[in-house]
Amino acid sequence: MRWTELDHDRKNIVLIAVFLSIMLIAYIFSFRPTLSAISEVNRLKNADSNHLNLPQEIARLKSGINLFDSLIDTNSENYQTRLMNSMAQIANRRNTSIISIEEDAKFSNDQYEVFRIVFQGSFRSLLLTTNDIEKSYALGSLKSVNFIKETDKRTKTESLKLGLYLARIRDNSILE
Repeated sequence: MRWTELDHDRKNIVLIAVFLSIMLIAYIFSFRPTLSAISEVNRLKNADSNHLNLPQEIARLKSGINLFDSLIDTNSENYQTRLMNSMAQIANRRNTSIISIEEDAKFSNDQYEVFRIVFQGSFRSLLLTTNDIEKSYALGSLKSVNFIKETDKRTKTESLKLGLYLARIRDNSILE
């Protein structure tokens, strides 16, 4: 059969068959590798974004380790020493000064301790200090924060102080 002898219906069927076979060949030789390359690029981008989250994940795990270490250590003198050392490091890092650290209250046979800590410095440095203390779970739970603006009557200078309450539960049995 020649092309000229075919009617229009058969010509259309032949053209559609040829078109589909060309599309199949094109898919096999060019589209499939392109699509697989695109999926590989997407997979690599996802893997790269997972690596960007690693520093946050490491910091979260380290804070969890500090929390568990503080729960294991029940010695009060050890905790007070660690608290003072940590507060001094945070104050030095944020250019604030520690005015006082005092044990405010103990409840339920010394199982629940509350410390009042007073810092002095600029508003920004005091906020950053509060943020650092709140992030360090091993020190305890930050319960209350208040800012105090005081005027020294002798020198007539104003200073900003940060008073915060830090609570620590030494034994989880009092929560039950």
